[in-house]
Amino acid sequence: MRLILAAFMAAMMSLQSAVAQRLVSPPQAPSPPLAPAAPLQPPFPGAREETQSPDNKSGGSQQPATSEQRGTDDRPAVVKILPTEKTADERSREENDRADKASTDWWFRVLTGALVMVGVLQFWALIGQAIVFGIQARRLRDSIDLTRNIADRQERDTRDSIAEAARSASAMRDAADAALAQVRTMIAMEQPFFSWIGFRLEPAQPGIVVSGIMPDRDYRPVAIVRNIGRAPMQLRSFCIETMVAQEMLPWGSGRISVSGFGPIPEYSDIINVGYAVEAGKDAHLVRPKALRFTAQETDEIQSLERQFWIYGFVSYLNQFTGETWEAGFSALWQGDRFSYFPTPNYDYHRRREASGDTAKAT
Repeated sequence: MRLILAAFMAAMMSLQSAVAQRLVSPPQAPSPPLAPAAPLQPPFPGAREETQSPDNKSGGSQQPATSEQRGTDDRPAVVKILPTEKTADERSREENDRADKASTDWWFRVLTGALVMVGVLQFWALIGQAIVFGIQARRLRDSIDLTRNIADRQERDTRDSIAEAARSASAMRDAADAALAQVRTMIAMEQPFFSWIGFRLEPAQPGIVVSGIMPDRDYRPVAIVRNIGRAPMQLRSFCIETMVAQEMLPWGSGRISVSGFGPIPEYSDIINVGYAVEAGKDAHLVRPKALRFTAQETDEIQSLERQFWIYGFVSYLNQFTGETWEAGFSALWQGDRFSYFPTPNYDYHRRREASGDTAKAT
């Protein structure tokens, strides 16, 4: 609408400029100057005017005044100058001027009316724009209100969904905890469980039964383990090492033995196995390498002047968890048998890590 009004105004202004240029009349030729009027002066006394003496005034009858009138100071004579008669060109020019002026006045009235109409149209256009802007503002406000209501509703729905998801997650977590507890209980009840039974020395020659240690004979150390769980226990490897401590040294009123245990156990003869121990059954783990004592060592060990130790470990698989566990031991010979004697870093029960290192003792 504004573009149409602007175009109309530009057209009207161009038309007005053209008309104004057309209506400018050519310059008129100057009229011939009139001859300046001679100044009025009282006429000189005529030849007929006779000078009367004072004697004649008082004499007989006066003569009538002459027909010639003269002006006085009180009543000056007025001379009317008649205009000269206009020529045909002047009259034609005046006619053309009057026609041009009438045409110009008519065009001015038309343009003024057009401008008034344009102003009225602009006024109504502004009113229309104000109405349109008002409608747009109202619709925009309605749209904003609708969007806000939708956003609030979505926020409430999202909040409710989050709360419901949290409740569901909590319920699922509780169910998972309960299921995990049941699984743990089942694993604890059904999994294999390792236990030491005892340690002993067996003669290398079968069929010989001896008690204690005799010199110049071959013996093999034996570790006896038991599966006290409900599932089979798969043995992986074991190691049994021996160590004879130094002689007893005096200490105060008694004597002590200087042990040869280092801070970290060293296992050299590791034997790999691959059989399962049924639930409630025992397994005898025998070291193939035999050992022999001299008569002096036998007497010192039997008299407890020297200490005879065995130590090592057993590894097994827990198929319920897929983990490999290790159990370490240390036992001391006391007269005619071994007694389980826990030693730091040698006695443990722990899970082996995937890298091969053992986990912290449990």
